[in-house]
Amino acid sequence: MAAALVAATLGGCSDVETSTVAYDPRYGDATSLDVYRPRGASGRPGLLIVHGGGWRLFDKARYTLVARRFAEAGYVVASANYRLVPDGEFPNAAHDVACALAYVQNHADELGVDRTRIATIGYSAGAHLTALVAVANSHPDLTPDCPEGAPDKQAAVISAAGPMDMLGLADVSIVHDFMGGTPSNRYASYVLASPITHVTPDDPPFLFVHGSYDLFVPIEQSYAMRAALRDDGVEANVLELRGGGHIVNASDDLGQQAIATILDAPEAWIAVDAFLARTVGRP
Repeated sequence: MAAALVAATLGGCSDVETSTVAYDPRYGDATSLDVYRPRGASGRPGLLIVHGGGWRLFDKARYTLVARRFAEAGYVVASANYRLVPDGEFPNAAHDVACALAYVQNHADELGVDRTRIATIGYSAGAHLTALVAVANSHPDLTPDCPEGAPDKQAAVISAAGPMDMLGLADVSIVHDFMGGTPSNRYASYVLASPITHVTPDDPPFLFVHGSYDLFVPIEQSYAMRAALRDDGVEANVLELRGGGHIVNASDDLGQQAIATILDAPEAWIAVDAFLARTVGRP
């Protein structure tokens, strides 16, 4: 139902070309993008999708259906892999996502993208990484060393169930693995890795999507980041999905609970559609 709604709203097209490119050839498939491009696309809004998985699991293939939905609606979509723990220990994964965004921006013409209209969508760990790139893209310790260099800030950010304050998750073992230790011996890194510590008035607009019963990343993380952004005059809103968790949520069938992300909820698709229309425009 949600997919049909988005396609109907945006004017779907089914003629989509797919390809895989290496945005940093040094690490093979770990730093590659799957690109979904409407045939003949030129000057379209672009979406960079970054998967979740606690910084150590999954890959871009988990978002094939989501990417294709957006591409069929007319967006040029790039779904990114990034190095996972242990190779992706902070700041490596953040460097990779920055490099992936820079690749899409630097190759906008050949991809058929308007580089000023690129949004990012991240879930969980992916939301953390895309948010960090958005607010700290010019921080010297977060500048990637890949050929693409540092990206410009994206035009809009959709953060679903993303950690925004790593110190607020200081007791979580998977966070320790990603950070290479605990706050007691890596305090400065925890601060550096927290998007909430980098907010400035020139940050792009944010939409946070979060379940009220998320037991992995408390919804307070999104509300705190919203408050920080708004204090600096940045557009930021939270869609709170009542009863939603981190991975067990209502799916497109409203009568069912399933192993699904909160982005699969119909309310999320509607909110994302409206947010993209306002920030990067219709395809």
